[in-house]
Amino acid sequence: MVLSKLTSAQPNNSFNEDLKKWDNYCLADPMFNKSDRIDIVLGADILTEILQPGLRKWGKILGQETSLGWILSGVINTNNTVKTIISAVTSNIERFWEIEEVCEASEINETDKECENWFKSTTTLNKENRFIVKLPFKKENELGDSRKMAMARLLCLEKRFKRNSKLKKEYIKFMKEYMEMGHMQKVS
Repeated sequence: MVLSKLTSAQPNNSFNEDLKKWDNYCLADPMFNKSDRIDIVLGADILTEILQPGLRKWGKILGQETSLGWILSGVINTNNTVKTIISAVTSNIERFWEIEEVCEASEINETDKECENWFKSTTTLNKENRFIVKLPFKKENELGDSRKMAMARLLCLEKRFKRNSKLKKEYIKFMKEYMEMGHMQKVS
């Protein structure tokens, strides 16, 4: 799923905050009290890589040192309303994860079982850590009346090869490589 928008501007509204206590700290977001778009969303795997040992707390605001600067989180009270300084998780991000929850399949049919068994028995990992997956094909060949159309396309392709010898050489090279990789078999 691709979301056009992960979250709204944070904080929801700008607020006044005494920044003097943070003067000696390089903040990751020096304008944390101004409502603006989110610049970056980091996963927990990245967060643990950038965390530094520094930790400061003033009232209900917690400052955590990172390699990007100090990040702030917590709750402040302004004009009898509660404002939240958000550094890692927002309600919209939580909703994103709820959307992404995987539902258990209630019933697996025979075709799904065959596909899963095919995947398990034919999928391998190569030296470059890439998965090699063989595609399953139905046992019954349902070609229908495709011979006439296939012959017409073959004749058209042969005409192109007569006009362009470089294209013919590259096509032959590709088809040989395709056969050597085991993607098709030579029919006698």
